[in-house]
Amino acid sequence: MKIKIRYIGILIAMLCLGNVSAQDFNSTMYFMKNTYQSRFTNPAFSPDAKVYFEFPALSSTYISYSNNSFSKNTLIHMGTGLKADSLVIDIPNFFNSIKDVSVMNQSMELNLFGLGVRSGDMFFSLRFSTHERLSMEIGKDLVGFFYYGNSRYKGETLTTTGLDIDNQIYNQLALDFSMPYDDKLTIGAGIKVLMGVMNVNTKTSQVDFYTSNTGDSLNIQTTQLMQVSLPFELEIDSENNIEDLLTDDIDVGNIIGTKNMGFGIDLGATYKMLDDKLLLSASIIDLGYIKWKNNAYLLEHNGEIAFNGIDFSSEITGSDNAKDPIEEWTDSIIDDMKMVALNQKYSTMLPTKIYLGGTYQLHKYLNVGFLMRTIFINQKPKMGYTLSANTSVGNWLGFSAAYTIGNKTFNNIGLGLSLKGGPLQFHIVTDNILGITSLHTAKNINLRFGLNLQFGRVKKKVDEETGSI
Repeated sequence: MKIKIRYIGILIAMLCLGNVSAQDFNSTMYFMKNTYQSRFTNPAFSPDAKVYFEFPALSSTYISYSNNSFSKNTLIHMGTGLKADSLVIDIPNFFNSIKDVSVMNQSMELNLFGLGVRSGDMFFSLRFSTHERLSMEIGKDLVGFFYYGNSRYKGETLTTTGLDIDNQIYNQLALDFSMPYDDKLTIGAGIKVLMGVMNVNTKTSQVDFYTSNTGDSLNIQTTQLMQVSLPFELEIDSENNIEDLLTDDIDVGNIIGTKNMGFGIDLGATYKMLDDKLLLSASIIDLGYIKWKNNAYLLEHNGEIAFNGIDFSSEITGSDNAKDPIEEWTDSIIDDMKMVALNQKYSTMLPTKIYLGGTYQLHKYLNVGFLMRTIFINQKPKMGYTLSANTSVGNWLGFSAAYTIGNKTFNNIGLGLSLKGGPLQFHIVTDNILGITSLHTAKNINLRFGLNLQFGRVKKKVDEETGSI
């Protein structure tokens, strides 16, 4: 039984950690300035088309995944020796690869509509998109309890940090513009109306495991404090205990998020130097918040679960009136795990990003770039550094190759491609092509792809000798 519990615990941890981890890089896209979506990283960037349109459902889609500890290959991989032709579950290798605090991030973005229009030297864009982000942190001590079992903790209390979750889904309506301030400086800014759909935000999480001196009983003390805002109501009894989820009353406002409003801004600028061959750029993206008011609760649990084994005597004696022992034990766990819910409004910040970059024009068709990117997740900065080489031929072909150091990984090779035929432009970008081609060993994966319609083109005068614009 102890071996089964150990393996089940490790497998649950792997499923939780391995499938919900990610981090936003968007570094390679920063240099693809002939693609409308580069404005997502700096509103001062303006594409050379006069009109852009994003297809509903076919427009730009972004997905990302990362963690700082392990890959799937860490747990499941081909064996050696007599097991060289078989997959093996390598639990010791998996456990040894976990950091003291494993951090996982995942995000997805779907642009449902986008329109960009140029008026003279100014460029305006309007877009509507859906965003989902999930961040998780789990301590090695909690995973270690399942790995080692409780026999090594006889007569002791093991205090673990539990599981921290920050998950939010929101819709966004964004309006931004860019314009030249003079012949060197270009500025851009945007405002975002945010509509929160759902949020789960852990404030406190601690689990204490006490094993008796004889090892035949286990007492679990849990302390959980969470803020949640849901698209449905909770049924709460007179003692504020959660009784049920009222999912039948979900309306359009809950799905669109108009009951949880927030605002954000984007700021950006570019500056030309050295005969316009050097272009410096900086931006702040997603500086904003959401006020969660609809079905917003503070969930709290301070309780104990005592496990002294499961009594199977009724199964042995064949008693017809006895309740199933597994069902009885499960019901008692559910009763002990009930949470208290209090109505409480609260606010959360967006994961703000700061980009500082530059490109140098080596040739009419080639430039090289550097980017320093910082993203704040749970108010903790995560840094990334990128070197790139970028080329474009007219407005029909754009290609970028990049190398990024970030999330404590050094093998992030990014590629970006945009192709245009007639008014249709296709783009596909990733910051780690090796992750996509080797999913079993990847710690960082992201991908952006989609279609744009673009019409007209702004002609730029290019110096044939220097390549500067």
